[in-house]
Amino acid sequence: MAKVSPTPLTLQQMKTFATNGPELRLKASAFLHNELQIRFARAVVELSELPLGLNETAPVKMAIANYTTFLHDVAAMKAPSTPEEDAIFTSRITQMKKQGSNLVPMICGGLHTIKTTPRGIDALRLQDVQ
Repeated sequence: MAKVSPTPLTLQQMKTFATNGPELRLKASAFLHNELQIRFARAVVELSELPLGLNETAPVKMAIANYTTFLHDVAAMKAPSTPEEDAIFTSRITQMKKQGSNLVPMICGGLHTIKTTPRGIDALRLQDVQ
């Protein structure tokens, strides 16, 4: 999944598409079911490959764990094909969004952690020299 490029749409654009009637909403939900798996998988890979040991900091490991959980949760659900399944899918995605609202500050916490390590200090010095 992580090797597939995400569709260049914002979540707002996807939301707008989903509000154009029940038939389009189900198509949008099926699209989103696949698209979220791609985006979550890419996030896991990208965070896992962060340099300077940043990927080994506790905050980044927690972010990776969250994205991995989201990926498994979406993969375990089938793509919605009825309004009832769509309601369940929408509810679960809403929960994921709330749970994921702290991921950016969490990753920033990893940056804060790494800058106090010898490796982080060396990287900052190198950046100052360049």
